[in-house]
Amino acid sequence: MFVAAVVAAILVPVAGFAAEATGKVKSFDAATKVVTLENNTACTLAATVATTGIAAGKEVVLTYTTAGAANTCSAVVVK
Repeated sequence: MFVAAVVAAILVPVAGFAAEATGKVKSFDAATKVVTLENNTACTLAATVATTGIAAGKEVVLTYTTAGAANTCSAVVVK
C-alpha cells in the first residue's frame, strides 16, 4: 500500500508550482496584460506585476503558474 501511495504521488502533477519561461516577447497587449513569447507561450500578468519595459523583441523571464489552460505570471524580469 505504501509503495502504491508513493508511486501515485510521483505520477500526479501538483498544481501551484511556479514554472519559468525565458525568451523574446512576440507581443504584449497592455489592455489585457497578456505577454506572448516567440515560442507562443502566453501568460496573463497578475495585477501586481509591473509592465515597465515589456515590449516586442525584449528578452524576458516569466515566472508563472498554470491552472487549466491559463498561465498567470507572478513575475516578469526584462533582461
